[in-house]
Amino acid sequence: MEAGTNLKDLGIPIQLVVRIRPLQPSEQRQGDLRILDNQRKVVLIEPSKLQGTTDDEFTFDYVFAEDSFDGLYERLVRPLIRMEDDSPFPGFLDGVSCAVLTFGNSKSGKSCTVEGKHTSSVNMKDGVIPSLIDGVYDALSEKEGSFGKRRRNMSWRYKMSVQYIEIVDEKIIDLLNPIKMELDIDEKGLSDGLGIKNLVRKQVSNKEELFQSFKFGQSGRTSSRSEFGPLNERSASIFCIDLHQIQSMSPLRMGEKETTDHLFSQFFVVDLPGADKIAEDPTTLRIREGPTLNNGIICLSSVLKMLAQAKDIREFDYGQFEGSKLTRVLSDVLCGGFRTVCITTIPPANYQANALTLRYASLFPKITCFPVVNNGCAMALARRLTSQIHVLKQQLLVSGAEGGRSDDRASKNLLQLVELERRVIESESVRLALVEEREQLREKLSGLGTRLSQVLADKAQVQQERIASEEERLRLAKLLVDLQLEQSAAAEGGVEREFQLENKLLQHETALAGLHAALQARDERVAGLEAELTRAGSLLEDLRAEAGAARANYAGALADLDAERGRAEELALELLTLVNARNALLRERLQARADAERLGRQAGELQSALEAAQADGRSSSDRAAQLEHEIESIKLELQRAQLELEGARVQGGERELALARRAADERRAADEELAALRREALAQAEAARAEREGE
Repeated sequence: MEAGTNLKDLGIPIQLVVRIRPLQPSEQRQGDLRILDNQRKVVLIEPSKLQGTTDDEFTFDYVFAEDSFDGLYERLVRPLIRMEDDSPFPGFLDGVSCAVLTFGNSKSGKSCTVEGKHTSSVNMKDGVIPSLIDGVYDALSEKEGSFGKRRRNMSWRYKMSVQYIEIVDEKIIDLLNPIKMELDIDEKGLSDGLGIKNLVRKQVSNKEELFQSFKFGQSGRTSSRSEFGPLNERSASIFCIDLHQIQSMSPLRMGEKETTDHLFSQFFVVDLPGADKIAEDPTTLRIREGPTLNNGIICLSSVLKMLAQAKDIREFDYGQFEGSKLTRVLSDVLCGGFRTVCITTIPPANYQANALTLRYASLFPKITCFPVVNNGCAMALARRLTSQIHVLKQQLLVSGAEGGRSDDRASKNLLQLVELERRVIESESVRLALVEEREQLREKLSGLGTRLSQVLADKAQVQQERIASEEERLRLAKLLVDLQLEQSAAAEGGVEREFQLENKLLQHETALAGLHAALQARDERVAGLEAELTRAGSLLEDLRAEAGAARANYAGALADLDAERGRAEELALELLTLVNARNALLRERLQARADAERLGRQAGELQSALEAAQADGRSSSDRAAQLEHEIESIKLELQRAQLELEGARVQGGERELALARRAADERRAADEELAALRREALAQAEAARAEREGE
């Protein structure tokens, strides 16, 4: 690196886009805006004017005016996930930490942009977090598929975890822990993820688990109010995904060793507090609403101004990050090793609010970040240097009580530490320069350690007491961590048990639905059988009608022969009378069944009806015998007629044979009907006798 190089020029500015939400039905227009230069410029217009001035013109990377989230995902979120052909920068899956910030006033669509409007399913790309979850796992599947097509001796796997916090009134709340408790930032810088002590870190294996963790944390966000308004408008949330990728290469020759490469990356989605209070005086605001309620957005505005106005990273005042917990957590996001984009949300018709929001949002492109690929070596070096920085800070604090001479040495040492921190967060090219200067840095640290050891020798007793208190505090912190781990394990077990119970309930509901469907099919089959039974009854009636017609034809045929056929007609009439009597009996039986409730009161009438039926049955039997005798006589007379009409036998032979067969069938049918009538009469008599005996 050449001398005099401005390190700020080696970084990447924060990308800034604007999203304009639709006008609400109850919202009044207090101005207007125009979108120009291919969706890259916004011109605000005051209510009393027809066009805006140059002071009201703001230029951005892109302006989204549509309600759909698809365009924002394709242009902004998707390039952060993985480096593509049209993107020169590596992404989240390439080992670079990324962040998406949402900035805007309350009720400007900021939280809706982060969480989405329809987040019931992870497959719906609506909102930064749901679309990010879906896009990350799609990219992981694609990378896993393409990786398998490479060399056979190469393997790749990954681990993913999630953290979710909310910062409200300078309190850090773990949204993934059912037990809400205030947490602290890890001053040592040794905690992974968001760098907060005792924060739940949940391992996830698929996008459904990651989405359920997001939904669980979202349901736990602050919804209460203070005397100054809803607390959720003053709170910030940070959703963090940690990805650890391991790439291994097996040896191809004997004697070679297996090589392993590691990539570590994070993805932050930050919902910043509402920017409404930026316009007010910080001192007046703290006096009126308390020192901590709006501290996050106030310190954030100061940090943005400082970073945007600095011409070189040596001019960064890192002390301003210590003003609030929000800025301390976001220090790397705003000027460190993250690739950061900002989404500014504004309403469509509020000149005063939009002017203030866009003026502060215009500071983001002036801020430079230094994204680097976080491989295993870089992470180990950064962790070691961070640990050394913390130790040196503690030693400086101990040596600060000696006096003016120690204060001078402490000031010099603090300047050296600031320089060391600046080197840790530089870009990849700065990291290479840091490796070249490592030996010089070690010599400086050695000299610094010698001087600090001399100071610590004079303060040995104080240090021993401090170490004892630190050990006690660490013991208590360990106990607290163990307790929280047990609580987290119990909470995760409860969530898993609830998930299994829900699956069982769904299975039972599915089985019940199948039973209902089978029952409905059975009912339909019964209805079909009833319909077929009705059709069979109608067919039986038709057959009976055809039988009556056959009997009538038989009587007509006999009438054509001679006078004896008249007697055959009387036989047919008597047969019809028997049929009518049978039908009357059937109707009486149906009536008797329909009037079963009145059988008790009509027992005497039923007995008389039964006796009449028995008399009819006996007369029917006598009449049937007479009919049989007459039929035999008719046969004899027909034989004599056949002998006398022998000359006409050739012509009417077939007809007479047919008539004889019909007569035999009719006689058989009459016998069967008489037998059926006898059985029915006997059955009715037995039923009536049984009813009388029962009474």
